[in-house]
Amino acid sequence: MSRIPLGKVLLRNVIRHTDAHNKIQEESDMWKIRELEKQMEDAYRGTKRKMLPSSSSRMRSDGFDEESQRYYWRPKNEISGTLEDDFLKAK
Repeated sequence: MSRIPLGKVLLRNVIRHTDAHNKIQEESDMWKIRELEKQMEDAYRGTKRKMLPSSSSRMRSDGFDEESQRYYWRPKNEISGTLEDDFLKAK
């Protein structure tokens, strides 16, 4: 069995160490990029939610008046009671 010169062994060890270090560094960079992507997605979703009105798709400039439309937001049992009152008044 022939003996491998010490220089080659050291060079091989340096190359292995460098490869391992580069893999760790690359993985760390990829995780950082992924975190930034997630933050951007969350920020985009947040601004998207703020842009969309929660109660209605109409805007005040469309002629939507919250106070005049309030009876549409009542639960059905309240509406039916109001209708019954209207019918009784009409009789």
